[in-house]
Amino acid sequence: MDFEISNPRHVAAGVIDVTWNHPDFGVIPYTCVNGSGETEMQAIWDAIQRGEFGPVAGAA
Repeated sequence: MDFEISNPRHVAAGVIDVTWNHPDFGVIPYTCVNGSGETEMQAIWDAIQRGEFGPVAGAA
C-alpha cells in the first residue's frame, strides 16, 4: 500500500505523529506507535524509519 504521509514529528519515545492523506478520509492527523500490532501503522512506522517521508522533527 502506498501512503501519502507528511510532517512526521516525534511526540514521545516510540510515538510519531504525522499528517496522512488517507484515501477514504482525506487529510487526517495520525499517530504511529512502534510495535502496536496494527499492520498499517507498522508499515507507516517502518517507512518513517527508512526516511521515506523526510526527516522526523523533534527529539527522539
